[in-house]
Amino acid sequence: MELDDTPARPGDGEPRPSGRRFARYEIVAPLGHGGMGEVHEAHDPVLRRKVAIKRIRSGRVGEAARARLLREAQALAALAHENVVVVHDAGEVDGEVFLAMELVDGVTLDEWLKTTSGSPAPTATRPLRRRMMTSRRPARSPRPAP
Repeated sequence: MELDDTPARPGDGEPRPSGRRFARYEIVAPLGHGGMGEVHEAHDPVLRRKVAIKRIRSGRVGEAARARLLREAQALAALAHENVVVVHDAGEVDGEVFLAMELVDGVTLDEWLKTTSGSPAPTATRPLRRRMMTSRRPARSPRPAP
C-alpha cells in the first residue's frame, strides 16, 4: 500500500502530519530505512498517540520476510520490559506487513556509536549489550508454582 495523500486533521496539541496516511495512521515524518523497509513517525487518530510505523517495502522482499516481521510483532507483544518497545498494532494492508509500535525519543544506534571516539571499545558498548541481554530475560516463561 502506498502512502495516501488524504489530508489529515490533527487534534489540539497533536503532531502535525505530513498529509499522508498508511492504514489508519497519519504519517508525520520518516525516521529511517533499511534493506527491508522503512520506519515513519505517525499519529494514531483513534488512540490519540504518537507511534512508529515499521513496514516492509512492497516488492522488495518475499513471503519469508513478511512472516518474519509478523513473528517479530508477536515476540515483542509477548514481552513486557522497560527496554523493549510496546507493539500497539500489526497487520497487513494491500500485501504490506506493518507494525505500529511505541515511539521512543532518543538517538539511533548509529548516532550513539558516532558519539564514542572512533570505533567503540568493548567497554563503551558493554552497558548497551547488558541492557539488550536483560531485555531478553522476560521472554522466558516463569516456572509454575508447585
